[in-house]
Amino acid sequence: MSVRRLRRVSIAILATFLAGEVLALVRPGPAWAFRPTASDSDPENKIWNCDTNRVPFGDPQDDHSRCITFRYSVPAGGITSAFLNFELKPNGGLSDNDALVIAVGKSFDYCAFLNGGMTGCVILHQNGFSGEAQHLNVDLFDIGCDKTVTVDADKQKAVTDQLQKGVVHLLLQDDTVVFKAELVVNEGGLASKCGPSAVAGTPASTAPPTLPATTPPTAPRTLLPATLPP
Repeated sequence: MSVRRLRRVSIAILATFLAGEVLALVRPGPAWAFRPTASDSDPENKIWNCDTNRVPFGDPQDDHSRCITFRYSVPAGGITSAFLNFELKPNGGLSDNDALVIAVGKSFDYCAFLNGGMTGCVILHQNGFSGEAQHLNVDLFDIGCDKTVTVDADKQKAVTDQLQKGVVHLLLQDDTVVFKAELVVNEGGLASKCGPSAVAGTPASTAPPTLPATTPPTAPRTLLPATLPP
C-alpha cells in the first residue's frame, strides 16, 4: 500500500471514530436510576434559618432547622420519578406543627415566610408528626398525595422543574429530629403510603439503581465502514 493510500485510510478511520464520539455525546441516554447522598451542611441551602440555626443529622435540639441538600448529575433522559424518605423522631408535642419545604425557582405567597435567602419554596408536608411517625414519605411527582398540603399545577411544576436542575434544597422545620434523608430517583413513583408512616417508602420498580449519581452513562461507540477513495 502506498504512503498516500495509507494516509487516506488513516484519515477515514479517524474521521469515523470522531463521528462516533460526537454521536455518543449528543445521543439521548436513559433515565437511569440513582440515590444521591444527602448533605446536612450545604452552604447554598439558605431556606429559613439554615444560615444561622441548622443542626446536623441526629441532633435532638428543638427550635433548630434541619437543612438537607441533594446534588446530582441529571441523566440525558431526565428525571422521570423521585420520592423522599426521611427517617425521623418526633419531639413530643413540639413536633405537632412542623413542616417540610423544598426550595424552588418561583415564589409562592403561602410559603414566603420560609423562603429565607431562596427564591421561593413549596410546602411538601405540614401539621407535624405524632409520636408514632418514624418516617416521612413524599412523592415529588405527586406532592398532593400528602393530604396535609394544598397543591395546584404551578406548585407541582415548580417542584418537578427543580428536580431537573440537579440540586434539591429542603428544610424540615424545626423540632423533629432527622436521622437520615433519602432521595430515590428514577426507580418509579412511591408505591407505599405518602406522609408520616411507620415504614420507609418503597419504589414502584424493584430494579436496583443502575449507575451512581456521579457517573453519567456513555453511549456505545459504533465504528462505521470507511469509504475510501480509489
